[in-house]
Amino acid sequence: MGIGIRSDNFVKEVDAGGAAENAGFLPGDWSVSVGGTVVVNEDELTPLLQAVGAAATTAIVIRYSPTAFPDRVVPGNVLRRPPKRRGALKSL
Repeated sequence: MGIGIRSDNFVKEVDAGGAAENAGFLPGDWSVSVGGTVVVNEDELTPLLQAVGAAATTAIVIRYSPTAFPDRVVPGNVLRRPPKRRGALKSL
């Protein structure tokens, strides 16, 4: 997979050109969920990442500190969540 993860899901290292880098992981990320399944430790995360494989498209939620990574750019192959709507919804 090309990723080094601490027991708390903190990404320590990402191999250049590996599956983790292609998926958008960067050192300093924390993995939050894979395919809608919340993960709290490496024992939960690793099997999910292995099950997804390189050919599948799956939502992977990460968190990171913008102050620690102010120049971070999300790779083009990573989907972003649409912005939240503000205000009341209109009824049809």
